[in-house]
Amino acid sequence: MDANFLLLPEFEPDLSGPRRRAVPRGRGTLPDRPSVQMRRVAAREHVFREGDPAREVYELVQGAVLLIRTLRDGRRQIVDVVGPGRLFGFTASARHRCSAVVSSSSLVCGLDLALAQRNPRVAERLEREMLGEIDRMRELALLLGRGSALERVASFFASMVDGRGGTIEIDLPMNRSEIADHLGLTIETVSRQISWLRREGIVENDSGSRVFVLDPARLVALTGLAR
Repeated sequence: MDANFLLLPEFEPDLSGPRRRAVPRGRGTLPDRPSVQMRRVAAREHVFREGDPAREVYELVQGAVLLIRTLRDGRRQIVDVVGPGRLFGFTASARHRCSAVVSSSSLVCGLDLALAQRNPRVAERLEREMLGEIDRMRELALLLGRGSALERVASFFASMVDGRGGTIEIDLPMNRSEIADHLGLTIETVSRQISWLRREGIVENDSGSRVFVLDPARLVALTGLAR
């Protein structure tokens, strides 16, 4: 699968070596620090850490990435779960305010931020994705501030249904502990809500990371959010 960054006519991919790279067409030799770079990141490795310089914007091609903010005492909040096709790594400061951790083996495309801002097509997409991130953060703030435990868990699953009908198979990008850290709940509370959804015939789950949504319409109705 190709990243959208690499489909831009301005860039020519270099597929030699362990990392795929692309540079602006017409530049001749590869620079020391490629403008576009694709790399495979193993599960639980960092794409970047809180406090790292924010020099690139990233596109997820395959896999899942968790954006995590950690308090001084070790408590953490998973502020976003990034799926394929999403951009991430936005910040208004010179350094990242959160860490990006890969939850499963992932393919990530990084684009030099300065170059991205100078390219009209990429800059337009960056603006669109930033506005989308604002909307997601507002919805998460509403959910954490006013949503019940059931509404939070239902919303988490409903976000992966995306308006589809029928039985839907979901490969969860995170374990129950991480779901709890994302929804501001305890692991026990998350487990109770999933058990209730299962008893009601809304979802089924196996012993692994797969969940089957049997009644998407009812699941969405339980979120308490207008969709």
